Amino acid sequence: MASKTWKIYYLGIPKNEKRIQVEAYVVKNPSTNEIEFISYKIEPLEDEFLAIKITKEDHQTFKKYFSDDKLFSIIVENQIAPHIVGRNFAKLSALLTLHSPYKIPDIFNSGLKRGSIRTAWCGDTKTGKSEMGKDITYSHYKIGELIFGETSSRAGLTYTIDTENRAIIWGALPTNDRKFVFIDGIHSIPSEEMEQMREVLEQDTVKVSRSVSGEKASES
Repeated sequence: MASKTWKIYYLGIPKNEKRIQVEAYVVKNPSTNEIEFISYKIEPLEDEFLAIKITKEDHQTFKKYFSDDKLFSIIVENQIAPHIVGRNFAKLSALLTLHSPYKIPDIFNSGLKRGSIRTAWCGDTKTGKSEMGKDITYSHYKIGELIFGETSSRAGLTYTIDTENRAIIWGALPTNDRKFVFIDGIHSIPSEEMEQMREVLEQDTVKVSRSVSGEKASES
């Protein structure tokens, strides 16, 4: 399956919207023979969970509801991929990752810095790891993106450069800022490419200084 960066012309694109639904006319640019879109309607598809504000009352209710160990185990089992049984610890780690803050205390310099929990599942195949990742991403919750390590690379996760149009195409990590990226089979990504991603994961920033320059940092 091939991918392409399309040009869409529309006045008044909503600011800070990462996901939008576009209705447009398909046209052919006579100068370049490229297929382009002239949009006549655009709607934001903001994820509802980004707009949720937790109150003190919500926090107290949460603690009361989850204080029962037996009930807590049932809740964990049924929150993610209920058809996968006996994997409550893995499910709990996923829930902790999903609920982790995107800023953490900087114990050395005081204040806060960008950061969150990252979880790695190791184990045999057919133990539910992929199914749980699918349930969080495209199957049910639709929080973020599922990436297959066997067919992905550092470029697909961070960025690629469209040399013809001199444009940066951001990868799965920056385009899913403050969301969830599940890399199925991350061990298949070459170690040298994982080394290149280390700074990106540490700084939560993708910085490009090549034929095209750009920077995309985690939102505060």
